Amino acid sequence: MSNEWGHAGHAAKHIGEKLAKMRPLAKRKSPAVAFVAGLLFQGLGVGLYLGSWKDFFVCVGVFTLFFGVLLPTVVGEAWLFPAAALFCAVYGAWRANDSNEKLEGRSRH
Repeated sequence: MSNEWGHAGHAAKHIGEKLAKMRPLAKRKSPAVAFVAGLLFQGLGVGLYLGSWKDFFVCVGVFTLFFGVLLPTVVGEAWLFPAAALFCAVYGAWRANDSNEKLEGRSRH
């Protein structure tokens, strides 16, 4: 069991590194609005607000992962959609903030 968790941690680190290398969005976006859009409309809200199909598919991919792992459990049945909405909200806010920082860094040079 501990070996499986080790793989999950390694995969999460690898995914985080890849996400951090994503190009910035075309223009500044509000992290607060991205959070609310993700919370209310999950991946669709994040993708539409950020104007990025890539961000939509990141949210859908993680939702699919949640679905595959959590649904067979009792906890998964009750918390699948709230967990996916919370992930999309946090991801949307992080992505907007990360993109804004990259845009500011690029404009200074």
